[in-house]
Amino acid sequence: MRLKKITKTAMAVALLTAVLLSGCASKGGNPDSDASSGSKPAASASKAVDPAALAKQMVEALASPVEMTVAEKSAIDNYYGLDTAALDGYCIYMNSSFEAAEIALVVPKADQKDAVKKLLEQRLEQMKESFIDYKPEVYQTVKDNAKILEQNNLLCLISGSAAEVTAAEKVFTDALK
Repeated sequence: MRLKKITKTAMAVALLTAVLLSGCASKGGNPDSDASSGSKPAASASKAVDPAALAKQMVEALASPVEMTVAEKSAIDNYYGLDTAALDGYCIYMNSSFEAAEIALVVPKADQKDAVKKLLEQRLEQMKESFIDYKPEVYQTVKDNAKILEQNNLLCLISGSAAEVTAAEKVFTDALK
């Protein structure tokens, strides 16, 4: 049992390390660019939104005690199972301390929105499963607070404490008014 737990932890550390070496991007964008220039604005009913800029504002609103960094493109495959060809843009922020704080802002192509939303829902379940035995208090935080937001052509997964999620959600909805 102890060996199994150690193996799970080692695998989680390896995957998280790989993710933290990635960045925000959009189709045709430079995945090595910083968060402010890694994705193109997404058209919405009211105005254009840059996923990287909005995700950065949401992270700042989280005011999380753990450092959040822009995840590499590999996070799309490793954690979300998304095909970047199905997206017009995305930006993912994760943390390296095995806490619940995470923001994933994705702009699916119109015909891919339902499939992408399903993959975000699967990521939430994956987060719960990864913490249930390892860190039960973090599992409870994800279970109680994590959510998927949807507005116009943007989808967003937010995880963190209740106050963090509420703050980030306000930034998301205010940006799309």
